Amino acid sequence: MHWKTGCSIAATVLLFPAVSQAADYYVSTAGSDSAAGSQASPFRTIQYAADTATSPGDTVHIMGGTYNEAGRAIRYFSGDGIVLTHSGSQGNPITFKPLAGHEGQVIVDLCTTGPTTNCPTNSGVRTRAGFVLGPGTSHVTIEGLEIRNASTGGIWVAASPSEAYSVGLVIRKNHIHHTWGGDNTGGIRPDVTDGILIEDNVIHDTIGGAANGTAQNGSGIHSYEMKNAIIRGNEIYSGTGNGIRDKWPDLVGNVLIENNRIHDVAVGIRIGGATGSDVAHDHRISHNVIYNTEACLRTVPELVPPTTKMQIWNNTFVDCGSGLSIAHYPDTQIWNNIIVDGSGGAAAMMSIENAYHDPGGGADQHIAMSANITKSDCNLFYFYPAAAGHQPFLIEEVPESLAQWKARGYDAHSVSADPLFIDKAAHDFGLRAGSPALGAGCDGSDLGAGGAGAIVGVDGGGDGAAPDGATADGGARRDAGGVSPDGSAPGAADGGNGGNGVTPGSGAPMPAGCDCRVGEGPGRESGVLSLLSLTVALAFRSRRGNSGARADRPQN
Repeated sequence: MHWKTGCSIAATVLLFPAVSQAADYYVSTAGSDSAAGSQASPFRTIQYAADTATSPGDTVHIMGGTYNEAGRAIRYFSGDGIVLTHSGSQGNPITFKPLAGHEGQVIVDLCTTGPTTNCPTNSGVRTRAGFVLGPGTSHVTIEGLEIRNASTGGIWVAASPSEAYSVGLVIRKNHIHHTWGGDNTGGIRPDVTDGILIEDNVIHDTIGGAANGTAQNGSGIHSYEMKNAIIRGNEIYSGTGNGIRDKWPDLVGNVLIENNRIHDVAVGIRIGGATGSDVAHDHRISHNVIYNTEACLRTVPELVPPTTKMQIWNNTFVDCGSGLSIAHYPDTQIWNNIIVDGSGGAAAMMSIENAYHDPGGGADQHIAMSANITKSDCNLFYFYPAAAGHQPFLIEEVPESLAQWKARGYDAHSVSADPLFIDKAAHDFGLRAGSPALGAGCDGSDLGAGGAGAIVGVDGGGDGAAPDGATADGGARRDAGGVSPDGSAPGAADGGNGGNGVTPGSGAPMPAGCDCRVGEGPGRESGVLSLLSLTVALAFRSRRGNSGARADRPQN
């Protein structure tokens, strides 16, 4: 009898383990790491608080001040950073944020010579990364902080592609600037992540590529193996490389890039280019404003089969050397965009190569135009007088006019006309009365990203209906029940997590009518993997049969 009672108790303990109580910890520049960590007796360093906040739901409240701390040594990097190794759980993240009332007052300064607004850019001084999440560290939220003078990454998930994905991360409302690194540098570096939300951050002065002259390896957001991601509402500017670079795309893909404002960088959005044999899938790019770049959106010829499915709609691209530059991304669909240039150095507003580099080192492999670009319509193209004489299209290095492009069967309803921006010189790309872009979308909506109202974190004009009148495959997800531009159900052609109505990282169908996105609150799932999706993720991680060899993080 007693044995049975004991067994029952043991079973109860096994089935219902004790749940740790979420705690609040406090940090102050006037605190002490030997203190209790309460608001009245706060810790001194963020690192000590991070080591102490170990349970789901724990929150680290950071009081106003400038924090200049060494943190701990990290891998892949000859320096240190504020290292985060503890995970929260779905709906109960471990959170780092300013104490209420201290918003805008918390500065994390990584300059080793001490806090400064002008930290020298050399390897002897820039040896500290910012917040560094270890492999598999999941359900962590970092919000509302100013992070400056970091090396390699202001916020960095430091994992190799052979390691566990970090799930359910949220990075929002941070000001990350003057990040410097020799190569592969990002204001935010979300490497090996599944279900990440990066929103409403301001990221600028990211300087990378100094070690080998490849400035393309420095980006405001710079990722390896990122899937089920939402990047939205960010402003990114002033850097040597890219606004956003998905350098080593994940096979699952499902990356939604929307409502961002990117300017004064080399390339606004760049996809691919890590190994010479990258595979991308299901990128959705909408309602972004990108201007003053060498290219607004570029895919590289290192993207190889079975790369497929990119949708580009309702963006405003202004004064880019190449508005859209697409080498090889089969099933690319383009609609309701405004693409204009008056820089005088324009190559073309659309440059299409229809080719990819042979991974074996042979001649480039070409595909049919109809396979690479499956839809393009209801766009506005315009060269301002400074760029007069240029042709808007460069097709396999041959200039073409809009009429020639239309003769190929594309852009039947597109126009070439001044969009009549409210104030182009002041970068207000709203549309004046009488603009030919008003009501010119495939669904009767306005073209472009919505102008000034879409600068940061606000949906712009146009609902993104596809060229044939179908609803956009809105990804993660504007319209869970929509169909893609080819009339198929979302994901019917690809079977990937992104296109079949799956919440990023959850592995479960979205409720009907739910605008489910990564994050917090009703209908905004934090992206935990189900057992099924975990099995799929493990299978994908073994792709190409060389995951172990990739742990050294190729630098090209």
